[in-house]
Amino acid sequence: MSALPPLSDQGNITSAPRFALSPAVLSKAERISAEWKGTSATGGTTKNFIGGEWLESKTSDWIDVVDPSTQTLLTRVPNTTGDEFAQAVDAAAHAFKTWQKTSVLSRQRIVLKSAVLMKSPSLQQLLRENADAIANSIVLEQGKTVADAHGDLLRGLQVVETAISITSMLMGEKLE
Repeated sequence: MSALPPLSDQGNITSAPRFALSPAVLSKAERISAEWKGTSATGGTTKNFIGGEWLESKTSDWIDVVDPSTQTLLTRVPNTTGDEFAQAVDAAAHAFKTWQKTSVLSRQRIVLKSAVLMKSPSLQQLLRENADAIANSIVLEQGKTVADAHGDLLRGLQVVETAISITSMLMGEKLE
């Protein structure tokens, strides 16, 4: 496919082609764009996630994310403005007021909880259920093989599981 003219709609001009992905890869990128709120893998822009909402950035400075194998533009992420950054910090500070009162066990459940007990999937379950889509995103953005990308995701899950279990390990063992 031929490259489209440079993008200049958001103040940052790029010469990266927008749709030089192979048909198989393009279908995966289109699925990611359709299913993942706030993001694009087909040349659009990615939004900021602030206070639990996807918000369009008001920046005029965008960072291109390209497929390293074809230099095809996947998305443009905002170089977030100072005001947007302050808004994100304020939202995080507000959320922390509740989160700091959350027990370690409750925090662990959010990551590892049973969907049956908590009536919603855990972070761990969501990562496992979306492993193929996450791996495809890694392949597009980093040029890794699918097997490598799945390995990255598995390693990330191992790190999370280890971090969650640290509290139990810190209790120590009883010496007799």
